Amino acid sequence: MTQNTTAAQPIPDGVSKLPAMAWFTIVIAALGGVLYGYDIGIIAGALEAMKAELSLTGSQLSLIVAAVLGGGSIATLVGGPIADYIGRKPTILISGVIFVIGVIVTALAADYGWVLGGRLIQGIGVGLVTIVIPLYLVEVMPPAIRGRSVTLFQLFLTIGILLGYLVGYFFHGTGDWRVMFATALVPGIAYLALGVVLPQSPRWLLKRGRRDDARAALARTHSAGEAETTFEELRTQIAEENMVTRWSLLLAPGYRKASLFQPRHEPEQRGG
Repeated sequence: MTQNTTAAQPIPDGVSKLPAMAWFTIVIAALGGVLYGYDIGIIAGALEAMKAELSLTGSQLSLIVAAVLGGGSIATLVGGPIADYIGRKPTILISGVIFVIGVIVTALAADYGWVLGGRLIQGIGVGLVTIVIPLYLVEVMPPAIRGRSVTLFQLFLTIGILLGYLVGYFFHGTGDWRVMFATALVPGIAYLALGVVLPQSPRWLLKRGRRDDARAALARTHSAGEAETTFEELRTQIAEENMVTRWSLLLAPGYRKASLFQPRHEPEQRGG
C-alpha cells in the first residue's frame, strides 16, 4: 500500500509566512496592471464625446487610440536600460509620475494635438510599468509566490480594461470625456504614493556591491531563513553572469575549439 505524503509536506515559508511588505508589493503590482488596462479601456467610452467637442476626424481618433500603444513601444526600448541604470524602484516611481502627467494633459486638452500628446505620455508611463513591474516582482518576491505574483499583474491588467469600460459606460450619458480620463488619477496617484515605500531590488543592489542593503531589502519580503538563502543564490547567479558575459572566454582552451570549428559528423552506416 502506498502512503499519501502530501499532507505531511510543510507549507512553503514563502506562502505561509509571507511578510507584510510582500503582500504590499503585490498590491502595488496589481495597481500597475490596472493602470495599463484602465488606459486601454477608458478610451472606448470617451471617443464619441471627444469627436463631437473637438471636431476630430476618423484618422485623428484612430491615432488617439493607438497613441498609448505607441508610447508603450517607446517605453519598451528605454525601460530596461533605465531600470538597470537608476534601479527598479525609481523607475516604478517615474512611470507613475509620467502616467499622472499624461492623464492631466489629456483631461485638460483643448485640441487634437494636446489629446494626442497626453495619450502618448500615458502610453510611455504604462509601458514602463509593464517592463519594470514584472522585473521587480521576479527580483523581490519569494520563490514560492514569485510566479503567481507576476500572473496577478497580468490578471489585473485585464481587470483594468474592464474597469475602464465600466467607468466609460457610467459617464456615457454625461458626455464628459474629460472626467472619464481624470478618473485614472485615482489609481495613478495611489500607485505612485504607495510605491514610495517599496524596497529596492536586492539583485540590483548586489550588482552594485551594496551587500548590506541587499540583505536588508530581502529581509523585508522574505522570511529570515529564506532571505539568507536567496542572498547566497543571488551572489552565485551574479558571479556566473559576470563570467558568462566575458568575451575572452570564447578563446579559452575549453571553449576555443567549439567556438571556432563546426563539429564533424560521421557518415551514416547503411546496412547491406
